[in-house]
Amino acid sequence: MSFGEKLAKTPLNKEKMIYHTGNYAALTRDSKYTEGKNKEVSLINNLGYIQYFPEGKYQTMILDLKLFDGSGKIILKDLETGNQVQTLFLEEGKIEQVEVNVTNISGKGIMLSMEAENYSKDTALVVLPTSHYK
Repeated sequence: MSFGEKLAKTPLNKEKMIYHTGNYAALTRDSKYTEGKNKEVSLINNLGYIQYFPEGKYQTMILDLKLFDGSGKIILKDLETGNQVQTLFLEEGKIEQVEVNVTNISGKGIMLSMEAENYSKDTALVVLPTSHYK
């Protein structure tokens, strides 16, 4: 029997995840987004989203996020209940760490999406590989 929060970190890509809306959400090796620091990163353009499935195995999802070419609203939504779990505004170029309680997220999972502040820019949200469950 265990009590408290799990200490082990599990990278998000070790569990089921689905990129939605064609090329608007995908895995990329583009050096603009990897910045020479990472082999590949998850990328979400406006209208795209990524669906994650923690399946009740974890208590917390830690997302390390960075926006390129503009600012925008980041939305995390429980797809089983339809409830928004968290919403925040992210500025271009700043890495933001978001901690989300996923204890009760199951079934359809949790959706991460981005709405660009200015649709004429090619704003992109990068989910850094340091993002993880615990």
